[in-house]
Amino acid sequence: MSKVIIKGHLYSQPTRAVVWACKLLGIPHEFKFVDLAKGENRSEEFIKTYDFGRIPVISHGNFNLQESHAILRYLCEAFKPEGSTLYPSDLQQRAKIDEFLDYHHLNLRASAGPFVRLLVFGPLAQAGASPKLSNGTSNEVRKKVEAEAKEKAKEQEIILRRCSSGLSDILHTMDRRLSQAPYLAGTGQPTLADISAFCELRQLMLMPFSPSPVSFPNVAKWINTLAATSEAQEVEGPLVRLLDKIPRPANNPLSKL
Repeated sequence: MSKVIIKGHLYSQPTRAVVWACKLLGIPHEFKFVDLAKGENRSEEFIKTYDFGRIPVISHGNFNLQESHAILRYLCEAFKPEGSTLYPSDLQQRAKIDEFLDYHHLNLRASAGPFVRLLVFGPLAQAGASPKLSNGTSNEVRKKVEAEAKEKAKEQEIILRRCSSGLSDILHTMDRRLSQAPYLAGTGQPTLADISAFCELRQLMLMPFSPSPVSFPNVAKWINTLAATSEAQEVEGPLVRLLDKIPRPANNPLSKL
């Protein structure tokens, strides 16, 4: 069977989940970098094949597929590696895995994603793009720039406050689940639900400031177990190196949330 072509960016949580699954399943694959900063995912050439304009995407022979959870399920079905527990054939076990995968997008990702987007990638994208105020800048221009910055900070605080509350509820739910079984679908081995959720939460632990999953003992144990695997360490590498470069401000921007 032909190898899978994965197109994405390893700063992307869903991309990391797909690459990790390929490694665990022993699927021959090739990774092709999509430069989001240059808008390659919105280019005419990309949209022609992948009309959502999002990553990750895969090509497998003449078959193209979008959306990480659909991709993860497809990979397990297309390759059916012997002994894999990522997506078992048992109907009820699959239903529990699908249950959490469906919950993930509108809950875990919706609450965790903005922390990374606003506190990591937003500032990186704006670096050097902010207006330069010199001694010759008029007071009127200076006041306008400062007012816009304050308004943006206020909007960001509202978003992060809402996400912080949502994330806390989700972590409580996950902690209860993980007090009853080692993994999220009630299984004794990791599944697709764990891979996807791990990639979402692990990045929060690597950030300078965020609601920390380590406050939830069962979640922390689960994360540490998965983080110790060689596959997790490999796919996390680029993000870890990026986050290590981010300055840690003296004041926690989330302290009042």
